[in-house]
Amino acid sequence: MDQFFLRYRDGESSTEALRSKAQRQHEAKTKPLKWSSDEFIPPPDVKWKCSLPPPPLEDMSPLDYFTSFFDNKLMDHIALETNKYALQKNGEELGVTRAEIEMYIGMLIHMGIAPMPQVPMYWSKPCRYPPVADVMSRNGFEKIKQYFHLNDRKLREKTGEKEWGCRIISCIS
Repeated sequence: MDQFFLRYRDGESSTEALRSKAQRQHEAKTKPLKWSSDEFIPPPDVKWKCSLPPPPLEDMSPLDYFTSFFDNKLMDHIALETNKYALQKNGEELGVTRAEIEMYIGMLIHMGIAPMPQVPMYWSKPCRYPPVADVMSRNGFEKIKQYFHLNDRKLREKTGEKEWGCRIISCIS
């Protein structure tokens, strides 16, 4: 199976490499493109190593769907890692609880449904949005946002694997 790819013409000399970044970016925009046909090589097969919850037997509410993926165990883990990251960064534990993490994620969902140009606007008098502003103070929200973490970054540094954090989270539940 053939696939078409865009490629720039090769052959830049060493003097071209010394040009300023702005000049190179400008030239990159104006270089003619050359189409070439290469054989498509699919990525290696990635196997899912965890299990999904069973399909619902009855109608579920949006909250039921959410909690089938974000259960108490996962929320406790996120609270633990958020507190651990705050401790690593500034030497003080944040003291975030599972309930606060649940509120924080709910606020993010509401912010996605009713977007505003800037986050502080959800708490400002002319634009106040009660589903966000009544749940948590702006300072509390910003503190959690600053330290929100899913996994211990020190363990990631040991493995050097970029996808490590996502893999661990996917298998917690």
